[in-house]
Amino acid sequence: MIIMNISRRNYIMTRSFYDLIVSSTFESIETMIPGISSSQKEHPLSVLTAVEIGVIGEVEGRLLIEGNEEVFKEMGVALYGMNLEGEMLSSFIGEFANMVAGQVATSLSSKGMAMDITPPRVTGLQSKAKIFAEQPVGMLKVSFLEPTA
Repeated sequence: MIIMNISRRNYIMTRSFYDLIVSSTFESIETMIPGISSSQKEHPLSVLTAVEIGVIGEVEGRLLIEGNEEVFKEMGVALYGMNLEGEMLSSFIGEFANMVAGQVATSLSSKGMAMDITPPRVTGLQSKAKIFAEQPVGMLKVSFLEPTA
């Protein structure tokens, strides 16, 4: 466990705390695109895409949002009304994750936790880092990972 100080009191970082970060991420996604995390559409030929945002401050780690490329394309259509491909899709995925993580940081700061985020990094590779918490919902998976060394 990690001990941290929030609002001048000691708080022990537990699995439930990490789960709060992950569930707050899904709440943020649902706020931006209602119904997207519960989508059950199958995309068997899709490429796995992941976007990672560093979390710094009173809690440190990395937020990882994974989904296949088709799910992120659906999000682009839902938000912008058009299909995104290539560099535009990659840019959208990073910006989408940045907006989601920003909302999570704002939400958790209202609960007394000071945290900030780093710029997103879009990747097709899954991380092999220690996972503090993870949750698959629909065609997305959100994980909170240990900080990079």
